[in-house]
Amino acid sequence: ELHLLDVIVPAPRAKLHELPRVGSDRSYVSLDAGLASLHTDLRHPERDIAVFARASRYGTPSHQHADQGDFAILAGGRGLIIPSGSFGYQFGEEHHRVWTQQTVAANCILVDGCGQKKESAEATGRIEPELENGDVSRLKLHLEPAYPMLTKYLRTLVFNHVTGVLVVTD
Repeated sequence: ELHLLDVIVPAPRAKLHELPRVGSDRSYVSLDAGLASLHTDLRHPERDIAVFARASRYGTPSHQHADQGDFAILAGGRGLIIPSGSFGYQFGEEHHRVWTQQTVAANCILVDGCGQKKESAEATGRIEPELENGDVSRLKLHLEPAYPMLTKYLRTLVFNHVTGVLVVTD
C-alpha cells in the first residue's frame, strides 16, 4: 500500500563515504569534491601561478557545468586560461543554454563534436594525485564516465611548482 507521505518524501539516497584530502603548502586535492589546487607561491599571491582542476564524482547535475577534466591557470590572481563562462547571467538566454553550461565553454575535448552530458549524475571523473615528487605534481584525471563514447580517457596535468610550467596530455 502506497501512502502519500512516501511520494512526497522519497527514501534518502545512500550516502557516499567521504574520501580523503591530500596536500601540502603548494598543492591540495580533495578526492571527495574532485578538486585540485596547485601553486608556485601561495604565501605571495601577487607572484603565485596557480592551476585549478576538476574531476568530480558528483557529475554535472543542476548548476554544475559539463566540465570534468577542466582546468584554469591564474597568475598573480588574474585569469590566463579559464572557462569562458557567462557574460551576464540570464537564465534561459541563448548564450546560457548553448554555451555557458556546455563542454565547448571549457577547455575540455569534444568527441565528434559532442561534449559531456549536461545535467547528468553519471558524467563523473576521478583525480589520481601524485603530489610533489620533488618540485613536480602530477594529476591523472580519469574521465571515461564523462565521455561514454570513449572506452578510455585519461588527461594528465604535470605542474612544476618552481617554474609554473603546466604540461597537459590527453
